[in-house]
Amino acid sequence: MTEQAVFVIGGKAFGSSIGDVSRYDLMTGEWQRIITPPPPLPPGLTNTWSVDEQPLGTILAATYDVATRRIIVADEVTIGKKTHRRFIEVDVDRRFQRIAFAAPVTGAYSRIALTVMPDGTFVMFGQRPGNAWDGVRFALPFLGIVDWRGWARGTGEIMENPFRVADHVVVPLRLAGLPQAVTLTPADFTGGGPCVGF
Repeated sequence: MTEQAVFVIGGKAFGSSIGDVSRYDLMTGEWQRIITPPPPLPPGLTNTWSVDEQPLGTILAATYDVATRRIIVADEVTIGKKTHRRFIEVDVDRRFQRIAFAAPVTGAYSRIALTVMPDGTFVMFGQRPGNAWDGVRFALPFLGIVDWRGWARGTGEIMENPFRVADHVVVPLRLAGLPQAVTLTPADFTGGGPCVGF
């Protein structure tokens, strides 16, 4: 099952994050705004939102789950002197978003990617220094909390966003200057505990 649409998430205008989510229907040629950001603050006022209230910030990665019609977004927001990265659940049908997870930026990953596993769980891949990568698998029930399901690790530079094929996910890599690919199933993610920062 596929969806004949393109989603546009975030963006910037005049140096500030727009914070909206829109859907373009390829069949009808019509735009639909899924998430409308709050109005900008008047001049002279300071942003006092908490990390859980902050609208979409700088988009790092996103993936779409066709089965549940949800977009999972990884973004980054700075409030005062603190920067956080978050997972945001966007429900396309109900047109709302919520912060599912937030953690301080640790500098562990120079690049983030998200994908959906065949069993409906999600994976965040992160590129680590020293030509290595991590993948952390998690379940995210509708309006629920993140349930961490294990880690996979490997060597190489993530070249493109990982993608789902049949019963596994393919991670395109560059290793020793050559293109390679790693295939992962849910069973390849084991142990390791929760993600506490990225």
